[in-house]
Amino acid sequence: MCEECYSKQKHENIKVAVAAKEEVSINNVSVKTVREIVDGKLTERNTSGVRGVSWSRAVKKWVASGTIKGKTKYLGCYDDIAEAKKARERFVEQQYVPGLEKYEKEHEGN
Repeated sequence: MCEECYSKQKHENIKVAVAAKEEVSINNVSVKTVREIVDGKLTERNTSGVRGVSWSRAVKKWVASGTIKGKTKYLGCYDDIAEAKKARERFVEQQYVPGLEKYEKEHEGN
């Protein structure tokens, strides 16, 4: 490989590494995952139909939770799934939407 080609390849590798590092930037969660959270995309294991909401057999209530910086945050127990969903939506709006909007604004046109 000639010097010029080597230099170009090295530059491309640096750009890829920087892009990969940026992907883990919103509350230590990848941008792809944050987009899925904000969009409400369900995982394969979800049975409630609402991301971050599950049924507790122990207390016989709906439990809302969210993850922030690798820690699960308890958002409350609710008799009605709609209340649990609202709690989860408030959490997402407060914790993820501002960071995603900032990221997308900084990376417009890239």
